[in-house]
Amino acid sequence: MLSFFFSISGHGLKCYGCLSTSSWADCHQQEISCTPGLDTCAKVYFKVEEGGLSFTEHWKGCSTTLVCNARSEEHT
Repeated sequence: MLSFFFSISGHGLKCYGCLSTSSWADCHQQEISCTPGLDTCAKVYFKVEEGGLSFTEHWKGCSTTLVCNARSEEHT
């Protein structure tokens, strides 16, 4: 399962950044400045289950609209 959520794009964009393998509750509101070329904020939940093993990742950060749109189309 892969989910994406997006915010409004803009110049000098700032997003909340986070990486957790346990839950969104571990994501503290840390603001990060996006580098040029990264024009949107993304929130991603990623879960892999295979052979009785499970891996989960919660990620927030800067991305590109192009990557987000391509990933959203793959999972609709």
